[in-house]
Amino acid sequence: MALASIPFAAMAFVAPVAFACFVTLIRGHDSHYLLIAAVLGIYTWVLLRNVFVSAEQLRARVMAQIVTEQTASMRMRKLQASGLHAMGGMVTGLAHELNQPLTASACYLLTARRLLEMPRELRPASVSETLDSAAKQIMRAAGVV
Repeated sequence: MALASIPFAAMAFVAPVAFACFVTLIRGHDSHYLLIAAVLGIYTWVLLRNVFVSAEQLRARVMAQIVTEQTASMRMRKLQASGLHAMGGMVTGLAHELNQPLTASACYLLTARRLLEMPRELRPASVSETLDSAAKQIMRAAGVV
């Protein structure tokens, strides 16, 4: 909105000067009137040119700021996405590290149960050793946590 109003305001300001220049050209045939008209014309041209240059510089700064903000926003989104990706990798690794000893301890406990169901003389391994192995795996999971 500000960019659109600056050139319009300048034209509104310069319009009376341009009108005076035009009237001066029509009214007199004297060289002084022609000189006054030329000075007013140059003044009008310089004023309008500077206003439009300033408006263009302001537009360029605003557009540069918008691009900078968009770039910063994209960079933040990328950082958040990479952080989430890294967190996902960490969670996956943690789940794996916890799953391994918990699965091993579950297997040891099932083995201990089957050993207890067997007659003592037919047992290929000691129940207490199997339970100790399960306890070690549970402690390993606790160490991961």
